[in-house]
This record gives sequence, C-alpha cells and structure tokens, in this order.
Amino acid sequence: MINLRMVGVIFGFFILSAAYCRTGVLAAESKNAVSPARESLSKPQQDAGRGPEAAIKELQDQLAAVQKERDALKELNRQINTKNSFLQDRLIMVEALLMTKAGEIRSPQRIAAEEANLDKQVWLNLAYAYARKGEIETALQYYRKAQELDPGDKNINYNIGYILGKLHKYDEAIAEYKKAIKGAPEDREVYYNLGLIYADGLNDRASSDEYFQRYLKISSVTADQF
Repeated sequence: MINLRMVGVIFGFFILSAAYCRTGVLAAESKNAVSPARESLSKPQQDAGRGPEAAIKELQDQLAAVQKERDALKELNRQINTKNSFLQDRLIMVEALLMTKAGEIRSPQRIAAEEANLDKQVWLNLAYAYARKGEIETALQYYRKAQELDPGDKNINYNIGYILGKLHKYDEAIAEYKKAIKGAPEDREVYYNLGLIYADGLNDRASSDEYFQRYLKISSVTADQF
C-alpha cells in the first residue's frame, strides 16, 4: 500500500527543487542583463571626465601654435619692410654716387683735394633724387647739408627757397630767395617766385608788384639782347 504521506513529501521536494532552479536561472539572467547596462553607463561617465579636458588642452595647443605662427609672420613682414626701406635708401645713395662719379677715374690725391666739393655734389644729387620722388622734405634736408658746405651757392639757395615755398614756409622761403639774389641779382626766376609768394602766400600786393616789375624788367632786357 502506497504511503500517501511519503508521496506528498517527495512531490513537495520536486516542486521546491524546480522552484529553486527557476529562481537561480532568473537571478543569473537578471545579473547578466544588468551588468552590460552598468558597463554602458560607467564608460560614458569615464569619457565625460576625460574627454572635455583633453579636447580643451588640444585646442589650447592649437591656438598657441597659431599665435606663434602669426607672430612669426608679423616679424617676417616687419623685417621685409625694414629691408625694403633700407634698400631703397641705399639705391638712392648709389644713384647719387654714380651721378657724381660717372665717367671719372680719379686718384686718391685728387679725391682728397676735391673732397669738400664732392661731398656737396653728393648731397645735391641726393636732394635731386628725393625731390624727383616727390619727397621734398627729405630733399630739403640734403640741400641744407650742401648749403653748409657752400652757403653762397645761388642754385642751392634758390632750390631751398622753392621747396620752402611749396611747404608754405613763406618767411623762410623769402630769406633763401634773397640769398640767391645776392649771388645772382639778374636771375629773373627768383623775382618771379618772390612775386608769387607775396601775392598768393602773404597777400601783400605792394611787394608782389615790386618783384613782378623787376622780373619784367630783366625779362625785357634779356629779350633785347637777342
């Protein structure tokens, strides 16, 4: 005769075993399902901690490199401009020296004997070269240097007076023109320029008429000679 109590115990044991096994399987599945989720969450958190700092550092390095390159280009441009200015001045100096020495081969003794006149001619050639470029203030500086070597040169005084007139320095221009008159009292162009300064620059009609009259008188005498 089958013992019903024993059958019940055995049946209960199987049910408990099956339930335990099912619970273990679910637990394992749940663990496996959660772990990748945790890994997927933890990895972006790690990247979020390192990524921005690394990106900022990289951008800072790139910016520093660009600034360094920009500074290098600015310095190169400054050097080029300085060199161009220097070369231009040297070219004018060489041009002046060539104008002075063209076709001449002179001994050291002759150069020494004519040193003062040579210096004056160099200054005059430099003044002419700058005046031709339209840089009349620089030209004036070189005419002044030539004038220091030969204060009585009527052409130097005339050119200085002409430039001063262009610069609207009328009183100084008049003084230089009057120096030129002392060296060449029959130079009609000096009187004409003085007449213009008094008429247009100083609005002095009386003085202007006086110098224009002198200009006309010399011009008529010159015409009669031909």
